[in-house]
Amino acid sequence: MWVQLTLISRRGVLVTSLALGWCYLNDPMMAMGQSQTRTRVDVYTDEWITVVSPGASGSVAASDQVTVEGGYSVDILSGATHVLTTDAVSSATHFDEVRHEAHVSTSVLVTPRWSVGAGYTMSFEPDYATHAVTLSTGSEILDRMAQWSLSYGISFETVGQVTDERFSESGHGHSLTFGWTHILGKTTTITATLNGSMSFCGTVIGCHANPYRFVPVVTSGDPVSGIAFSLRERHPDDRFRGAAGVRLTQHLGSGFALSGAYRFYGDSWEITGHTLETGLAFGAWDERLILRLDARGSFQNAASFFRDDYRTEQDSGVGPTYRSADRELSELLTGQLGFGVAVHFPAVGPFVRLGINARVARGVYQYDDVNEFSERHAWIAGGGLDAEF
Repeated sequence: MWVQLTLISRRGVLVTSLALGWCYLNDPMMAMGQSQTRTRVDVYTDEWITVVSPGASGSVAASDQVTVEGGYSVDILSGATHVLTTDAVSSATHFDEVRHEAHVSTSVLVTPRWSVGAGYTMSFEPDYATHAVTLSTGSEILDRMAQWSLSYGISFETVGQVTDERFSESGHGHSLTFGWTHILGKTTTITATLNGSMSFCGTVIGCHANPYRFVPVVTSGDPVSGIAFSLRERHPDDRFRGAAGVRLTQHLGSGFALSGAYRFYGDSWEITGHTLETGLAFGAWDERLILRLDARGSFQNAASFFRDDYRTEQDSGVGPTYRSADRELSELLTGQLGFGVAVHFPAVGPFVRLGINARVARGVYQYDDVNEFSERHAWIAGGGLDAEF
């Protein structure tokens, strides 16, 4: 069963990392010359679906200049989804699904302040597969008071249908991301990011559509006496997206740090979104213990073609060209409140450093343009181990 899930999907809608924001292990400039290993389990559950995501990754310093990293993760999904058949009859269908993802990458420190890297990611499930390649570079400048990064990615995907082996659609995408981090003073840091992406998809269902999902359509005229039927979900076959974000972190003294962030998003489907985040962190015992409280809220308007009630054209009686039953394309208001803890132990056995972290959050998602199932409440939790040796 092909399912798109906000906060879990790896298909370019929205992706949320449950890793703790203060963990530095993914900084390519800091990881050079170190060997690390990480394991983690994340859980997402709401009224309809539960996703358990275990994963492990590690990096090895092949030399002082070369680091190789690899990882593997699984999404185990279980729940119910509403399926509309061709005769416009809706029913809840239980499903179980497993997604696999593996990645490998390498980083090379060309000079003490400049690195380049490349990576490959493969993700697959019974009716979906994607292959992606990423090229990246970055350096420290301005007496190491600033750091910039630039990455380009290209991906190829194939969407199928378990119930129909003849169905197959292919697509590809490009993405470009630029990041800048600047130390403004002893206690203040600012980070800015710019991202753009292009997706080109098949002509049968279009970009990010669900091949199993049908959309109810009513013939024009009297809404009561109109004849209801259904059409396969159909999205535009291309999508252009852009986003810009900024984050400010201020150390307050006595172990406290306050952060705030804003992100703007817009795409060719006329969706615009705004996200605000804030977090308060406290570190003790030389930052061996870190506590963090964070909150996030976001709002987006609906895609130009999204309707909760689709009707045929008045004159021709033909159904709408583009139609969707994806709630994530409706007007959406979200809120999330989370708490996390990280504990670091130096020099434990063979490890230079050993860390344990955990986070739990409560999320609320409100779909204002959807009459049925217009609100979702979720628990998001995760924890893991990281070690450096």
